[in-house]
Amino acid sequence: MARHEDAPPVSGSDDARSDEGRAAAERADAARRAERNLPDIAPQDDDLETRSHQLAETYLHLGGHRRAVMDDNITDTRKWEPDEPEAEAFWQENIATLPKAERKQVEQHLPSVNED
Repeated sequence: MARHEDAPPVSGSDDARSDEGRAAAERADAARRAERNLPDIAPQDDDLETRSHQLAETYLHLGGHRRAVMDDNITDTRKWEPDEPEAEAFWQENIATLPKAERKQVEQHLPSVNED
């Protein structure tokens, strides 16, 4: 039968954390490096709007009436009222021509039929 002191330290035990001070210092250094690099990867302005959101907002601003229908990860649109001519033209030129995945992203920014 093995004695308790012969068993290797269990992760999370006091014995396994003998170099905790060094690990804490390494974590702090990594956090400081990440903070220094943040301006390089963050957007230059405070506008975090995506292109798909901008397209959806423009369409709605022009008088678009399409509504998003989302069910089981399937996205589609419905339109019960005709769009304003400018909105319809914008949809046909800028959104309907997008690849399916990108068009789905735009549709997800439209008002949802589930919100009523």
